[in-house]
Amino acid sequence: GLGLPTGLVRVRTDLYVTDYGLKPGEGALLRIPTAGGPVETVAAKLTHPNAIAADSKDIYWLDEDGKGHGVLKKRSASGGATVALASGLGLVPELYMGLPQVPSSLDIALTATDVYFVDFAFNGTPGGIRVVSKGGGHVGTFVAMTLADSGTASPVTTIAMVVDGNSIVLVDSNALFEGILEAPLPTGPVKVLASGLAVPVNLAVAGNEIFFSSAGGLSLNTGTFQSISRSGGNPTTLVKGLMNPWAILVEDGFAYCSTLGQPRGGSIFKVSVDGGNEVALVTKAPQPFALASDSEHIYWVDPFCKTVMGVHK
Repeated sequence: GLGLPTGLVRVRTDLYVTDYGLKPGEGALLRIPTAGGPVETVAAKLTHPNAIAADSKDIYWLDEDGKGHGVLKKRSASGGATVALASGLGLVPELYMGLPQVPSSLDIALTATDVYFVDFAFNGTPGGIRVVSKGGGHVGTFVAMTLADSGTASPVTTIAMVVDGNSIVLVDSNALFEGILEAPLPTGPVKVLASGLAVPVNLAVAGNEIFFSSAGGLSLNTGTFQSISRSGGNPTTLVKGLMNPWAILVEDGFAYCSTLGQPRGGSIFKVSVDGGNEVALVTKAPQPFALASDSEHIYWVDPFCKTVMGVHK
Protein backbone atom coordinates (compact mmCIF):
# COMPACT_ATOMS: atom_id res chain seq x y z
CA GLY A 1 0.00 0.00 0.00
CA LEU A 2 0.91 3.66 -0.19
CA GLY A 3 2.73 5.32 2.67
CA LEU A 4 1.62 8.96 2.52
CA PRO A 5 0.67 10.14 -1.00
CA THR A 6 0.76 13.93 -1.28
CA GLY A 7 1.59 14.97 -4.86
CA LEU A 8 -0.21 14.10 -8.10
CA VAL A 9 0.15 14.84 -11.82
CA ARG A 10 -1.08 13.18 -15.02
CA VAL A 11 1.11 12.43 -18.03
CA ARG A 12 -0.85 10.99 -20.94
CA THR A 13 -2.67 7.92 -19.55
CA ASP A 14 -0.70 7.63 -16.31
CA LEU A 15 -0.85 9.28 -12.91
CA TYR A 16 2.41 10.01 -11.12
CA VAL A 17 2.28 10.17 -7.34
CA THR A 18 4.84 11.32 -4.81
CA ASP A 19 4.54 9.02 -1.82
CA TYR A 20 6.02 11.06 1.03
CA GLY A 21 6.75 8.01 3.14
CA LEU A 22 6.45 7.70 6.87
CA LYS A 23 10.21 7.68 7.46
CA PRO A 24 13.31 8.91 5.60
CA GLY A 25 14.11 6.55 2.73
CA GLU A 26 10.57 5.16 2.61
CA GLY A 27 9.28 7.60 0.00
CA ALA A 28 8.78 6.82 -3.68
CA LEU A 29 7.68 8.13 -7.04
CA LEU A 30 4.86 5.93 -8.32
CA ARG A 31 3.09 5.46 -11.66
CA ILE A 32 -0.54 4.37 -11.77
CA PRO A 33 -2.47 3.82 -15.03
CA THR A 34 -5.69 5.83 -15.15
CA ALA A 35 -7.41 2.76 -16.61
CA GLY A 36 -6.40 0.76 -13.55
CA GLY A 37 -3.69 -1.79 -13.08
CA PRO A 38 -0.66 -2.45 -10.92
CA VAL A 39 1.21 0.39 -9.22
CA GLU A 40 4.74 0.78 -10.56
CA THR A 41 7.55 2.18 -8.44
CA VAL A 42 9.46 4.55 -10.70
CA ALA A 43 11.95 5.72 -8.06
CA ALA A 44 12.37 4.11 -4.64
CA LYS A 45 14.10 4.82 -1.32
CA LEU A 46 13.39 8.55 -1.53
CA THR A 47 13.24 10.84 1.47
CA HIS A 48 10.00 12.80 1.65
CA PRO A 49 9.20 13.45 -2.02
CA ASN A 50 6.47 16.06 -2.14
CA ALA A 51 5.83 18.76 -4.77
CA ILE A 52 5.59 17.40 -8.31
CA ALA A 53 5.06 18.76 -11.81
CA ALA A 54 5.29 17.35 -15.34
CA ASP A 55 5.41 18.33 -18.96
CA SER A 56 4.67 16.01 -21.87
CA LYS A 57 7.83 13.94 -21.39
CA ASP A 58 9.46 14.52 -17.99
CA ILE A 59 8.55 14.39 -14.30
CA TYR A 60 10.00 16.90 -11.83
CA TRP A 61 9.77 16.66 -8.06
CA LEU A 62 11.27 17.91 -4.82
CA ASP A 63 12.56 15.62 -2.09
CA GLU A 64 15.34 15.59 0.48
CA ASP A 65 18.86 14.20 0.52
CA GLY A 66 18.54 12.67 4.00
CA LYS A 67 20.93 15.28 5.39
CA GLY A 68 18.51 18.13 5.87
CA HIS A 69 18.70 19.63 2.40
CA GLY A 70 16.20 19.67 -0.44
CA VAL A 71 16.81 18.35 -3.96
CA LEU A 72 15.03 19.09 -7.24
CA LYS A 73 14.96 15.97 -9.41
CA LYS A 74 13.95 15.05 -12.94
CA ARG A 75 13.14 11.75 -14.62
CA SER A 76 11.81 10.92 -18.07
CA ALA A 77 8.30 9.48 -18.18
CA SER A 78 9.73 6.96 -20.65
CA GLY A 79 12.23 5.67 -18.09
CA GLY A 80 15.92 6.15 -17.51
CA ALA A 81 18.02 7.61 -14.74
CA THR A 82 16.95 10.21 -12.19
CA VAL A 83 18.84 13.49 -12.53
CA ALA A 84 19.35 16.07 -9.77
CA LEU A 85 18.85 19.58 -11.20
CA ALA A 86 19.43 21.47 -7.93
CA SER A 87 20.65 20.43 -4.48
CA GLY A 88 21.48 21.96 -1.12
CA LEU A 89 18.04 23.55 -0.93
CA GLY A 90 16.46 24.80 2.24
CA LEU A 91 13.22 22.90 2.07
CA VAL A 92 11.65 22.66 5.49
CA PRO A 93 8.44 20.59 5.58
CA GLU A 94 5.57 22.13 7.46
CA LEU A 95 2.62 20.36 9.00
CA TYR A 96 -1.00 21.11 8.27
CA MET A 97 -3.68 19.16 10.10
CA GLY A 98 -1.03 16.52 10.83
CA LEU A 99 -0.21 16.14 7.14
CA PRO A 100 3.01 17.12 5.39
CA GLN A 101 2.47 20.41 3.61
CA VAL A 102 5.64 21.22 1.72
CA PRO A 103 3.95 23.59 1.41
CA SER A 104 1.51 22.49 -1.30
CA SER A 105 1.36 20.65 -4.60
CA LEU A 106 2.18 23.80 -6.60
CA ASP A 107 5.76 24.40 -5.46
CA ILE A 108 7.09 23.63 -8.95
CA ALA A 109 6.10 25.57 -12.06
CA LEU A 110 7.29 24.81 -15.59
CA THR A 111 7.84 26.86 -18.73
CA ALA A 112 8.96 25.43 -22.06
CA THR A 113 12.61 25.72 -21.04
CA ASP A 114 12.87 26.23 -17.28
CA VAL A 115 11.84 24.89 -13.89
CA TYR A 116 10.78 27.32 -11.14
CA PHE A 117 10.64 26.02 -7.58
CA VAL A 118 10.36 27.24 -4.01
CA ASP A 119 13.48 27.24 -1.86
CA PHE A 120 13.03 28.06 1.81
CA ALA A 121 15.56 30.08 3.76
CA PHE A 122 18.19 27.79 5.23
CA ASN A 123 21.35 28.22 7.29
CA GLY A 124 21.63 31.95 6.65
CA THR A 125 20.88 31.67 2.92
CA PRO A 126 17.80 33.66 1.85
CA GLY A 127 15.08 31.63 0.21
CA GLY A 128 12.84 32.53 -2.68
CA ILE A 129 11.69 31.22 -6.03
CA ARG A 130 14.64 29.64 -7.84
CA VAL A 131 14.97 28.85 -11.52
CA VAL A 132 17.05 26.28 -13.38
CA SER A 133 17.05 25.11 -16.99
CA LYS A 134 15.25 21.84 -17.67
CA GLY A 135 18.58 20.61 -18.96
CA GLY A 136 20.36 21.53 -15.73
CA GLY A 137 23.05 24.09 -15.04
CA HIS A 138 23.16 27.30 -13.01
CA VAL A 139 20.45 27.76 -10.36
CA GLY A 140 19.32 31.37 -10.29
CA THR A 141 16.93 33.40 -8.14
CA PHE A 142 13.73 34.55 -9.85
CA VAL A 143 11.96 36.11 -6.84
CA ALA A 144 14.02 36.73 -3.73
CA MET A 145 12.42 36.23 -0.34
CA THR A 146 13.23 39.84 0.59
CA LEU A 147 12.37 42.42 -2.05
CA ALA A 148 13.06 46.10 -1.64
CA ASP A 149 10.29 47.07 -4.09
CA SER A 150 7.50 44.84 -2.74
CA GLY A 151 6.54 46.95 0.28
CA THR A 152 4.50 45.07 2.85
CA ALA A 153 4.60 41.95 0.68
CA SER A 154 8.20 41.46 1.83
CA PRO A 155 9.44 39.00 2.99
CA VAL A 156 7.87 37.05 0.14
CA THR A 157 6.86 33.62 1.42
CA THR A 158 5.56 31.62 -1.52
CA ILE A 159 2.87 29.12 -0.60
CA ALA A 160 1.76 28.18 -4.12
CA MET A 161 2.56 29.31 -7.66
CA VAL A 162 1.63 28.73 -11.29
CA VAL A 163 3.09 29.82 -14.62
CA ASP A 164 0.60 31.62 -16.82
CA GLY A 165 1.71 33.11 -20.11
CA ASN A 166 4.61 35.44 -19.44
CA SER A 167 4.26 35.58 -15.66
CA ILE A 168 4.35 33.58 -12.49
CA VAL A 169 1.33 34.16 -10.26
CA LEU A 170 1.90 33.24 -6.64
CA VAL A 171 0.31 33.15 -3.21
CA ASP A 172 2.34 35.12 -0.66
CA SER A 173 1.57 34.52 3.00
CA ASN A 174 3.68 35.91 5.82
CA ALA A 175 3.24 37.74 9.11
CA LEU A 176 2.78 41.10 7.37
CA PHE A 177 1.04 40.24 4.12
CA GLU A 178 -1.44 37.71 2.75
CA GLY A 179 -2.26 38.08 -0.90
CA ILE A 180 -1.56 37.25 -4.54
CA LEU A 181 1.43 38.57 -6.46
CA GLU A 182 2.42 38.50 -10.11
CA ALA A 183 6.03 38.37 -11.30
CA PRO A 184 6.56 38.81 -15.06
CA LEU A 185 9.12 36.56 -16.72
CA PRO A 186 12.07 36.57 -16.87
CA THR A 187 12.97 39.18 -14.20
CA GLY A 188 10.12 41.66 -14.00
CA PRO A 189 9.15 43.47 -10.77
CA VAL A 190 6.58 41.94 -8.46
CA LYS A 191 3.06 43.38 -8.68
CA VAL A 192 0.44 43.02 -5.95
CA LEU A 193 -2.85 41.76 -7.41
CA ALA A 194 -4.73 41.19 -4.15
CA SER A 195 -3.98 41.85 -0.49
CA GLY A 196 -5.69 41.47 2.85
CA LEU A 197 -6.82 37.93 2.10
CA ALA A 198 -7.77 35.48 4.85
CA VAL A 199 -5.06 32.81 4.74
CA PRO A 200 -4.78 32.18 0.98
CA VAL A 201 -3.68 28.62 0.28
CA ASN A 202 -3.76 27.69 -3.38
CA LEU A 203 -4.52 29.10 -6.81
CA ALA A 204 -5.12 28.41 -10.49
CA VAL A 205 -5.29 30.72 -13.49
CA ALA A 206 -7.68 30.53 -16.44
CA GLY A 207 -7.73 33.29 -19.01
CA ASN A 208 -8.01 36.65 -17.28
CA GLU A 209 -9.16 35.18 -13.97
CA ILE A 210 -7.28 33.90 -10.95
CA PHE A 211 -9.09 31.39 -8.76
CA PHE A 212 -7.89 30.88 -5.21
CA SER A 213 -8.81 29.15 -1.98
CA SER A 214 -8.58 30.82 1.42
CA ALA A 215 -8.74 28.95 4.71
CA GLY A 216 -10.43 31.88 6.49
CA GLY A 217 -10.25 32.73 10.17
CA LEU A 218 -9.99 30.68 13.33
CA SER A 219 -13.68 29.80 13.33
CA LEU A 220 -14.88 26.68 11.55
CA ASN A 221 -16.35 26.85 8.05
CA THR A 222 -14.98 30.30 7.23
CA GLY A 223 -13.03 29.24 4.16
CA THR A 224 -13.85 30.62 0.73
CA PHE A 225 -13.27 29.89 -2.94
CA GLN A 226 -12.85 33.14 -4.86
CA SER A 227 -11.78 34.66 -8.15
CA ILE A 228 -10.09 37.92 -9.07
CA SER A 229 -9.19 39.55 -12.36
CA ARG A 230 -5.58 39.44 -13.54
CA SER A 231 -5.76 43.22 -13.62
CA GLY A 232 -6.59 43.32 -9.91
CA GLY A 233 -9.66 44.70 -8.18
CA ASN A 234 -11.99 43.17 -5.63
CA PRO A 235 -12.30 39.38 -5.38
CA THR A 236 -15.57 37.65 -6.19
CA THR A 237 -16.66 34.95 -3.77
CA LEU A 238 -17.86 31.87 -5.64
CA VAL A 239 -18.34 29.55 -2.64
CA LYS A 240 -18.20 30.36 1.08
CA GLY A 241 -18.63 28.54 4.37
CA LEU A 242 -15.94 25.99 3.53
CA MET A 243 -13.77 23.95 5.87
CA ASN A 244 -10.14 24.29 4.71
CA PRO A 245 -10.50 24.64 0.93
CA TRP A 246 -7.31 23.33 -0.62
CA ALA A 247 -6.39 22.01 -4.08
CA ILE A 248 -7.73 23.66 -7.25
CA LEU A 249 -8.18 22.78 -10.93
CA VAL A 250 -9.80 24.96 -13.59
CA GLU A 251 -10.75 23.64 -17.02
CA ASP A 252 -13.58 23.62 -19.57
CA GLY A 253 -15.51 26.39 -17.85
CA PHE A 254 -15.52 24.80 -14.39
CA ALA A 255 -13.40 25.22 -11.30
CA TYR A 256 -12.80 22.18 -9.09
CA CYS A 257 -11.78 22.55 -5.47
CA SER A 258 -11.14 20.11 -2.63
CA THR A 259 -11.71 20.75 1.05
CA LEU A 260 -9.80 18.97 3.77
CA GLY A 261 -12.46 19.43 6.41
CA GLN A 262 -11.80 17.34 9.45
CA PRO A 263 -10.76 13.69 9.16
CA ARG A 264 -13.41 11.95 7.04
CA GLY A 265 -15.04 15.29 6.30
CA GLY A 266 -13.29 16.43 3.12
CA SER A 267 -14.98 16.98 -0.21
CA ILE A 268 -14.49 17.88 -3.88
CA PHE A 269 -16.91 20.24 -5.59
CA LYS A 270 -17.17 22.01 -8.93
CA VAL A 271 -18.60 25.42 -9.75
CA SER A 272 -18.95 27.34 -13.00
CA VAL A 273 -16.22 29.94 -13.49
CA ASP A 274 -19.09 32.39 -14.06
CA GLY A 275 -20.60 31.64 -10.66
CA GLY A 276 -23.70 29.77 -9.54
CA ASN A 277 -24.30 26.91 -7.16
CA GLU A 278 -21.52 24.45 -6.45
CA VAL A 279 -22.03 20.78 -7.26
CA ALA A 280 -20.61 18.16 -4.90
CA LEU A 281 -18.66 15.44 -6.69
CA VAL A 282 -17.24 13.75 -3.59
CA THR A 283 -18.30 13.97 0.04
CA LYS A 284 -16.94 12.42 3.22
CA ALA A 285 -13.53 11.99 1.63
CA PRO A 286 -10.95 12.02 4.42
CA GLN A 287 -8.28 14.29 2.92
CA PRO A 288 -8.32 15.01 -0.87
CA PHE A 289 -4.91 16.63 -0.85
CA ALA A 290 -3.98 17.07 -4.54
CA LEU A 291 -6.00 16.96 -7.77
CA ALA A 292 -5.38 15.92 -11.37
CA SER A 293 -7.72 15.33 -14.29
CA ASP A 294 -8.31 13.96 -17.76
CA SER A 295 -11.22 14.50 -20.13
CA GLU A 296 -13.64 12.47 -18.04
CA HIS A 297 -12.36 12.22 -14.46
CA ILE A 298 -11.02 14.11 -11.49
CA TYR A 299 -8.35 12.20 -9.57
CA TRP A 300 -7.06 12.84 -6.07
CA VAL A 301 -4.61 11.51 -3.51
CA ASP A 302 -5.69 10.96 0.08
CA PRO A 303 -2.83 10.70 2.59
CA PHE A 304 -5.25 9.94 5.43
CA CYS A 305 -6.47 6.66 3.92
CA LYS A 306 -3.36 6.19 1.69
CA THR A 307 -5.23 5.97 -1.61
CA VAL A 308 -5.46 7.42 -5.11
CA MET A 309 -9.08 7.80 -6.22
CA GLY A 310 -11.09 9.07 -9.18
CA VAL A 311 -14.60 10.32 -9.93
CA HIS A 312 -16.49 11.28 -13.08
CA LYS A 313 -16.68 15.01 -13.66
